[in-house]
Amino acid sequence: MEPWLRDIRLAWRRLRLAPGFTCFAIASLAVGIGVSSAIYAAVRTLFWMPMGIPAPERTLSWTAAGRSTPSISWPDFLDIRAQQSSFSSIGAARRMVAAISIGSTVETVFGESVSGEYFATLGLAARHGRLLQAQDEADAARVAVVSESFWRSRLGADPAAVGRLFTLGGETFELVGVVRGTFHGVHLMLPASIWIPEVSVPDKAGTGWAARQRRDRNLRSIAVWGRLKPGVTAAQASAEAAVIGQRLDAAYPPSPGSTPYGAVPRRVWTVRDGTQAAEADRIDVLGGAILFAVAMVLLIACTNLANLSLAKGTSRMHEIAVRTALGASRGRLVREHLLESGLVTLAGGALGLVLLVVLTRAFETDLPIAQNVVIHFTPEISGPVLLASAVATMLALFVFGVWPALQSTRDDVRGRLGAGGAATPARWRLHRTLVAWQVSGSVAMVLVAAMCVKVVSWAGSLDAGIDYRRLALAQVDFALNGRDPARARAIVDDILASVRAQPGVERAAASSGLPFGMMPPSVYITPIEEPFTATRDVGHYTYRIAATPDVLATLGMRLVRGRGFTDRDDAQAPRVAIVSEGVAREVFNTIDVVGRTVMLHPWRRILNDRIAPAVHTIVGVSADTDTFRLTRRGNPPLFVPLAQHYDPGIAISVRSANPSAAVGALRAAIRRVDPELALMAIGTGPRLLEGPFLLLRIVGGLAAALGGVALLLAMAGLYGVLAHVVARRTREIGIRIAIGANRGAIFRLILRDGFRPVLKGLVIGLVFGVLIRVALKATIVTTLSPIDPGLFVMVPVPFALAALLACCVPASRAARVEPNVALRDL
Repeated sequence: MEPWLRDIRLAWRRLRLAPGFTCFAIASLAVGIGVSSAIYAAVRTLFWMPMGIPAPERTLSWTAAGRSTPSISWPDFLDIRAQQSSFSSIGAARRMVAAISIGSTVETVFGESVSGEYFATLGLAARHGRLLQAQDEADAARVAVVSESFWRSRLGADPAAVGRLFTLGGETFELVGVVRGTFHGVHLMLPASIWIPEVSVPDKAGTGWAARQRRDRNLRSIAVWGRLKPGVTAAQASAEAAVIGQRLDAAYPPSPGSTPYGAVPRRVWTVRDGTQAAEADRIDVLGGAILFAVAMVLLIACTNLANLSLAKGTSRMHEIAVRTALGASRGRLVREHLLESGLVTLAGGALGLVLLVVLTRAFETDLPIAQNVVIHFTPEISGPVLLASAVATMLALFVFGVWPALQSTRDDVRGRLGAGGAATPARWRLHRTLVAWQVSGSVAMVLVAAMCVKVVSWAGSLDAGIDYRRLALAQVDFALNGRDPARARAIVDDILASVRAQPGVERAAASSGLPFGMMPPSVYITPIEEPFTATRDVGHYTYRIAATPDVLATLGMRLVRGRGFTDRDDAQAPRVAIVSEGVAREVFNTIDVVGRTVMLHPWRRILNDRIAPAVHTIVGVSADTDTFRLTRRGNPPLFVPLAQHYDPGIAISVRSANPSAAVGALRAAIRRVDPELALMAIGTGPRLLEGPFLLLRIVGGLAAALGGVALLLAMAGLYGVLAHVVARRTREIGIRIAIGANRGAIFRLILRDGFRPVLKGLVIGLVFGVLIRVALKATIVTTLSPIDPGLFVMVPVPFALAALLACCVPASRAARVEPNVALRDL
């Protein structure tokens, strides 16, 4: 034990004598390990989190042919459950958005309303309490189960939370259990945090929608899962599913005209593995590409430290040779080197774990993943993530410790005791190739980042029709919060009055959606003289935005004809509307439509709801905007006064020169008016409305950061390798100078040797960058060419400057070698 303690003290003393190397090594390892582990945690949580169900190969989902989304109605599920014989049990789940108030937690969460056998079918267990069961469905019990992630992050992992009462959609429920493990529902791209019985779903502010979903066979939004009986194959279950579908088609034919696009499709059912998302291939490619880039940065960090360790070991070559000559074994020398590297790796790994925690908290955010869908994204530090961190640490120890230790102790004693080292090291070729690949990876990531930034800049330069960059936005669904229309209107008025009084707020308005990013309800519009039938050929499909009078000025929209809304356009006044230029042209073939009368046919009327069409007089025409998503035009919206038409889904818009500060003012105003109001989303306009361009912004920023880190590490490695090479070539350089070579030639020789791998890496990186950009253009970005001559000229410049800086110091050192010193022991 004493020799080990002595070696540890020796290693610690050596590290203290080289504080620059020690600090750089620890910081490099911490960045490599922490960043790689944190990004793996984010990618795994977002894309690859396993469902967490036992024996998933025996658990299959019922699916309509040609569809990947839930496509079975609740009444059909009840018939399937009664008629099937291939599964030991089957369960059903419907996506649900719920406003939950439990303790001090008030928020909107995603969940599932399920059948009584749901958890038993999936084979799940409870961490605390119990899970939902068949009796809960029979009794229509007001009970709920939450995920372990929600229990830990929102309820403080308190076992006493089980049994607590809470409010869900204005109704009181009892929390009866916590699901064990990482299970987050069967809808893979919309992770669930809460489950309640389907028969207990609260009604949305008296609309009767929940009850209708349980009785209407045309509303097919149920996901059905079953656990196969022993000895039954998936093919046999599919055959039975097809027979049951034909039987139900005969008994309950789909109603013609029951959707805007005609009849509901026939029940052509099959069963399949449902544990993969519909876009699993694209997800795997994106996630794999991100992790590959991160792994490259980790590998660059480790190999560069190995190079620097070799360079540092050059100054100890004579010491090692003397100790070897005095009888020290190679094993002893390797052990000392490994202890020194182990201390650095241990410190870097510990600091990397701290960085992992910090970064995962920094990654926590409200992430828009679809229209009107925002999830609270929290990367989970799970067992696999910690294992990945441990693997990264072991990789660092091997590359940074073991390999340099073996290299620095392998030379013969006579060669070490020589005066200046050998000629050019044979392994410089390996180091040079490694540097080239490091540079190529950096160049490729920078090119991807540049492409993403250029696409985002291109999108930002276009006229979207609304000035969304100056907006702070909050989205709330009053129906989910159990607020009736009268109370909801009062809350909106109070919020607007409160936020308008805040400093820095220019304007504020409320609306039932926005032209893009927060979609309003759909309607058909026709001239009043034109008859309407629910077919695709009659009526113009558009979006209706119910808004307060100040909406156009708040959004920065232009009024090209007529007037905007005023306070006189209240519930007692004649119904009015502002149409966009696109709507006016579609309906009347002109924008001179002020004073014309139209009929609005709500989309729910087509689903046989008893909602009468409304007659509106056009009082204004607004300029066209992007619709549905940024940079897309089509199906332009129209506006009606919120005082004349109520929608429970409301977006509150605040116009400010500092939208980030306005977000805080808006949040505070909402909490003052109604502290128990759960928000769907809150943030700046760019964050909530940019859609796929936000993803490109994130990917571009990540690629730029990784490229910059990789470049820094690659140049540090290049410096270390060159310093090592120059030290080993001292005798060769002395001979060159002694026989007449001038110092400028020596400087250019070393500079050329250092630049050669960088130039090679630039060429390889540009080729790889073009290939990656071509792939991105084919899958995500379709607006820009992957070939950008100007960019290809600019990208090599910082790399060349960095390489020049990394090479100049070793080259200058080589040029200052004195022949008599280099050759004194020859």
